[in-house]
Amino acid sequence: MKTMRTIFAMLAALCLLSCGKDNNKKLDGKWDPMVWETEVAGQVADNQQIVSVSGAELTFFCQNYSSPWISGADHHAITTDWFKAEINENKLTVVIEANNTGEERSIKLDLTAGDIFYTFVFKQSAE
Repeated sequence: MKTMRTIFAMLAALCLLSCGKDNNKKLDGKWDPMVWETEVAGQVADNQQIVSVSGAELTFFCQNYSSPWISGADHHAITTDWFKAEINENKLTVVIEANNTGEERSIKLDLTAGDIFYTFVFKQSAE
């Protein structure tokens, strides 16, 4: 019976230590920023990915989160008439169709991994 009390006391103390308010405060807001890399460096200006009028397929890899998702979408894919983004584990694939509109266009893609966010901006020229 004494052994059971000792085990119970140890479990209760462990629970109090791991669930204390001070421990939770240390984690709040301490998410590392997402780090993205690509195999083929594209043109970047003003934190925007510059895409030619002919379009492109771009691949990015999140280096420090294993399963980010697309915010505000079905979590893994988003498609418009000229833009498609799909994420699988830490790999983001973006396909941008040729621009036949005669006007420059851009799109913002928000990604999240919980309480951390990252925004890609893709800007496509018209000529």
